[in-house]
Amino acid sequence: MGLQRRTVGTQQAPPVDILLDNMKTQLAFLLALTFATSALAQPPVPGARLSRLGENSDGVNAAPSLKPQFVKDYFPGTVDVAGEPLAGTETMSFAVHAGKLFAGLGNRNLPDDASVKVGAQVIVKDSENAAWRLEHQFESTAPRVNALTSATFTTDSLGNPLKDTTKMLVAAPSDASSDTDDEALRWATAWTRDDVSGDWTETRVYSAERRKPACRSFGVYRDPVTKVCHLFAGTSHGSIHRAVYDPAAPGRLIWNESAELDNVGRVVAFAECNGSLYAACGLRRTREGITGGIYRRKNGPNAHWECVFQGPWPARRGGADEALLMRGLTAVPAPDGDGEVLLGSRAQAGVIERIDPHAEYAVTVELDLREHFAKVWNLPEYRRAALSAYNTMTPWKNSESGEQVHLVGVAVLHPTLADTPPHNGAWYLVRHADGRYSTGYIDDNEHPVASGTNLRGTRAMITSPFDNTTVFAGGGDIGKQISLNTAWIYQSTISDDEK
Repeated sequence: MGLQRRTVGTQQAPPVDILLDNMKTQLAFLLALTFATSALAQPPVPGARLSRLGENSDGVNAAPSLKPQFVKDYFPGTVDVAGEPLAGTETMSFAVHAGKLFAGLGNRNLPDDASVKVGAQVIVKDSENAAWRLEHQFESTAPRVNALTSATFTTDSLGNPLKDTTKMLVAAPSDASSDTDDEALRWATAWTRDDVSGDWTETRVYSAERRKPACRSFGVYRDPVTKVCHLFAGTSHGSIHRAVYDPAAPGRLIWNESAELDNVGRVVAFAECNGSLYAACGLRRTREGITGGIYRRKNGPNAHWECVFQGPWPARRGGADEALLMRGLTAVPAPDGDGEVLLGSRAQAGVIERIDPHAEYAVTVELDLREHFAKVWNLPEYRRAALSAYNTMTPWKNSESGEQVHLVGVAVLHPTLADTPPHNGAWYLVRHADGRYSTGYIDDNEHPVASGTNLRGTRAMITSPFDNTTVFAGGGDIGKQISLNTAWIYQSTISDDEK
């Protein structure tokens, strides 16, 4: 089945003036991405013409590249069927819930003269041919949806099995309220959706004074000792909190404000591997030494976390924490068939690593992104930013062959052609079960990205809830740049040949 271009309701393509505004806001993106890996940033490297996908595009440790066609599916700067404004500078994440596709958007760093200034949004696609519509609008003091998940609860707060499994859509907005606000005590929040009424309810996770607390990641796990199913929240300030399901509580969640883990760096991902729950925590220098890395939860009534792997402290890292993170923590089958291993990515090193719990957490570099894309682009070398797997590596099963692959969004920029059509789209990887990687490219010839701009990184990918072949991709990474309507979502159907 090849790609079928679809009509998606009344959402219209943006007018020319919006495209011109976008051109103004995106010129500095190369600096934004380079800042995250400043120790490795170098001047542009001359190279051959950028290959279109499928033309000499196999990199290091590569499988044959995919050649799906993508369709632009979301147009920020327009209105939905109810007349509500659709905005966004970044598509942060996706979640499939109740047979629908939801997306969490950031809308920050807006120009002073922007005609519509709203906070973060959750939008929803109700069916295969439906246009995106606004699902929930956060206040302007919440400029990002940091995390979005469909959480499944199988027990109550005491560990008793629920008569019916409960699924709950949960979103975590960021906090950008002013330091001069009257209320000194601030709360990190998780908002839950009532699928019957469509209402959203705020639940409070933890508080902090004179800081801007926020949840950054979610994970669901049932403690095999206590039998209680928990929703875990990893925070931007380096702590892990847990909640239990209670249908009588506001938002149906009760959070334990006391952290199970504290004093680490930003907690960006959770993964269950071989029955254990792991968390990827940024490195942090403390009086007791360096904390952070990959932590494993020790279950039971007195649950705690132990560090099982810690990467090196970077020699130079600039002013951001990107060099301290391992992103995209994901469990995949072990190469030898013995259980599962963990995958994670590190931006400064520009690598995807495999970590084996059965071998004392030995690390194998599966892919060097800079080597890979230098070969993809026919360059002698590539030294710029190489960020991958912002949140997770998305599983997708080939319905014909049965092969389980993983989709990995990346943020890379060709040194000379990144802002030149038709090379100014976005890239992604497909990790095959044997550890090889295919390279994919996202653009839409019918809605080309304007010259002088680019899509600025693939943040999230997900398989469609409406069929088993369509993939949705979204992104935009604006850094600290003034931006307007730069969030993007494309969809693609992979043909039989590409399967």
